[in-house]
Amino acid sequence: MRLAAGLCSALMVASICASCGDPSTAVSTEATSVAPIPTALAAVPGMTLPPPQPGATGPTVPVVPITEPPDGEPLTGAAACPAPALQADGSSPDWQAPYTQDQINDLSLRIPLDPPKLFGAGITSLAVAIQLAPGQEAKADDLLAKWGSALRITIGSHPYVPAGCGAQPDEMVCPDLVGDPPSAAGLELRVEPDQSEIHQWETGRGHLVVTNIGTQPWTLDSGSPLTGVLVAPGTDHVVGRFSGGLFGVGGGPYLRPGESGSIDLVFGADRCDGGPGSAVPPGVYGLRVAYTDEGHSGPVYLSPEVPVTVTE
Repeated sequence: MRLAAGLCSALMVASICASCGDPSTAVSTEATSVAPIPTALAAVPGMTLPPPQPGATGPTVPVVPITEPPDGEPLTGAAACPAPALQADGSSPDWQAPYTQDQINDLSLRIPLDPPKLFGAGITSLAVAIQLAPGQEAKADDLLAKWGSALRITIGSHPYVPAGCGAQPDEMVCPDLVGDPPSAAGLELRVEPDQSEIHQWETGRGHLVVTNIGTQPWTLDSGSPLTGVLVAPGTDHVVGRFSGGLFGVGGGPYLRPGESGSIDLVFGADRCDGGPGSAVPPGVYGLRVAYTDEGHSGPVYLSPEVPVTVTE
């Protein structure tokens, strides 16, 4: 998969956290099987291939590139609908693809990335897998107007199926937050976002400050960064979450009584309250963190919320 610089290569390009699981967990990822790059791609500008290995063979017929149509004209041979989503087991659906795999391989190298809104273009079975940030439906439509069913598009964690292109996928619903007050463990939690306003497509960052207000030392292998969630203000009802890739480490601060430690935090506006669209609507939400161990096997301590504004 071709990713914008600095992003984790384990970003999922088909379906992120389809079951939505525990919103306190880091978003699970699913690696995409990447087809071998054909030797015919040596003609692509800027593309350098390693020398052939002994006994290796390349394609006998040159790749015919998929070309971008003139403005306002549909792509020849393809409907302006995306390729159908992969099956739950990652296999390709039964459909008549308009392109060869070699053409798809070629196209995947030529679609311009536009981070952080379009940050992934990878190769799947007979389609280029496009990963867009939440709220980027308009950009998805622009891409479909150019390359149609050569693409398989995910926006945030939502497979994109425009109106008129088949059944809509089930809307995703995150469970409400469930946990204990941090005082039950002799702790005080405070969420400190680096910014109080984010765009729908943006990754918010910040810290969870943990203070030991008890009488015994405290440590917890929570991992870093943590993932925060957006809730309806004043509630435990989760409406939005982070849907990008995580590149982090294990561990956590060791705190003696009276000491404080800080853990990195990311959050986002990927919608998961069952409503339409890939991003939560613009508005004010509560940012909260479910503080637990990295394996999510122990108690969960819920932070108070801090207000965060989401804009388009």
